[in-house]
Amino acid sequence: MGSSVSRQVGQNAGANAGGDLFPLALSSIERLHLHDDWPEFPNQIFARVRFRGELQPELAAKALRIATRRHVWHQAVVRRTPTGRWFWEQDESVKPQFVWSDHGEQAFERIDLARGPVCRLQGRRLPEGSELTFQVHHAVADGVGGMQYLRDWLVIYDNLAAGKSPEQGLEALEPALLRQRNRLGILKPRYLLNVWRQAIGLFGASKFLFRRFATIAATAPTDSRGEGPADEAWPHYRAITWTAEELVQLRNALRSAQVSLNDWLLAGVFHGLDQWHRQQFGQELAGWVRLIVPINLRTAEDRRLPAANRASLVQLDRRPGWEPDPLGLARGISYELRLIRNWQLDRMFLLLVRGMSISDAWLRSAVSRRRPRATSMLTNLGKPLLRLGLPTERGKILTGGLRLEELDVVGPIRFGMPLSFAVAEYGGELRLTAHYDGRRLTAEQVECLLGELRERILRLPDDAPGKVSPA
Repeated sequence: MGSSVSRQVGQNAGANAGGDLFPLALSSIERLHLHDDWPEFPNQIFARVRFRGELQPELAAKALRIATRRHVWHQAVVRRTPTGRWFWEQDESVKPQFVWSDHGEQAFERIDLARGPVCRLQGRRLPEGSELTFQVHHAVADGVGGMQYLRDWLVIYDNLAAGKSPEQGLEALEPALLRQRNRLGILKPRYLLNVWRQAIGLFGASKFLFRRFATIAATAPTDSRGEGPADEAWPHYRAITWTAEELVQLRNALRSAQVSLNDWLLAGVFHGLDQWHRQQFGQELAGWVRLIVPINLRTAEDRRLPAANRASLVQLDRRPGWEPDPLGLARGISYELRLIRNWQLDRMFLLLVRGMSISDAWLRSAVSRRRPRATSMLTNLGKPLLRLGLPTERGKILTGGLRLEELDVVGPIRFGMPLSFAVAEYGGELRLTAHYDGRRLTAEQVECLLGELRERILRLPDDAPGKVSPA
């Protein structure tokens, strides 16, 4: 292990931006993510970027300080009052942390919201460039919110390297909008027109509660008994890439079949997981395969919102063996997700969380059972680095003399859910990252799964009509 230097980044003028917001009560979803954070399964999100070129650590640290100050979380910590209420407060002793290593692997520490900071940036030098990993607690931001830090950092670093004003080219944020970050829009006409359909959502939620679903490697224990903390190599992840040429060909075929890329990916994960499980463990996935799918709820009103949690979750259950036709499966998924969005059922999860949060004990109980909640998760971030205003070279972003070559997004894993997928498009390429539990699965097993998924996604659908799969 090479030597590492840890820099506690200091404040500069304007570091109290948004300070009049605090103390700020935690929203119901923030409290859920706070309680759902365990030494065995830290509830944190990562974004790893790999650059070609020589990164300047001091400029990287300064850009981190400015980026986190823009989003007002740079000195935030969580406090609980004697009456049991949870608040974000600002602690002047807390400063954004940048860790740089000239040699060797990196070790990531679990973020403690009671001590801060809420996010961290770690970097290391590579033979042909450098690598940076952004780490943020899920109670602070969802995947899209976490990517806001990276987007701002890229612009700020480029400005600093060019001697410009650090925030030149960045749209001003409105910290006051954080007071509305938990709004669900249930009094808006579109929701009220569909309020009678929420009973359908409750029926669906009850179905998910009582339906038996499959877990990966079901012979392994799925609770916390005997489970050790996340190891020094955490997070464990592997990734695959579809090239720009493959992606263009795939999109053209899917357009002809009237299926979105996201629905095709979901269908591929359903079938791929089932096939891989048979090969690796000698048994099919018993019961329904359940995928959690995050849904971004941001609207035009949130354009100036700092990093926050503005996403809900939906669950998709399928039996891949019942629907061998991948095109039919993808069309069934498309139909279900379209109904969920059109009928405003994507808010059901947040409404249930808000109901449970009436009592902090209820909320704690919901996550402390540590039972499996799904077979896996697929988070699709789309094109998270689009329209930054930075120059590009062969589709790759240039910032401060660096060329951003590769992007990986890593979502959290959970008890009984040792695999979590995230997909993002960058530089014309599509990259799927699998975060896996290194205590349950090996790198070789995950690489085998990713290879299966890569080939399965490239099996282009014909334009034959497919039947809708049962939900």
